[in-house]
Amino acid sequence: MAAKKTIKIPVKSAAPRGGARRGSEEREAPKGALPEIVERFRARFGDVWEAYEELAASTHKAGPLDERTQRLVKLGISIGARLEGATHSNAGKCLRAGIGKDELEHVAALAMSTLGLPTTMMAYRWVSEVIEREAKKSSRAPRRR
Repeated sequence: MAAKKTIKIPVKSAAPRGGARRGSEEREAPKGALPEIVERFRARFGDVWEAYEELAASTHKAGPLDERTQRLVKLGISIGARLEGATHSNAGKCLRAGIGKDELEHVAALAMSTLGLPTTMMAYRWVSEVIEREAKKSSRAPRRR
């Protein structure tokens, strides 16, 4: 079995509205942050995973969108493609980036005129599941004094 590689995730500091974007920094994904099947794929195809991560970092840096906007766009793409796992993942990333639950719910609601009621309800459910899961996590987290 191949040695486990550390995942580097590009993180851009969100720019203030109308402000310049700051430089990127990298941080490691928390242990257990990825689904088990992804961890297995990464262990089996490390070079492919590394190339995928580099592609993601390159696309994030390729244009003028700040991190917040990129996160919301990726959530909308996931919803439009009807990808449950990607919607869950991107909704969680939005919340961890400081984007509010009302904004995530609004992204789901925006699906209505383009994708219709059934897809909007599906998206709203997926986003709501993540909001509820993250709220439970934060309520169980030890409080700092």
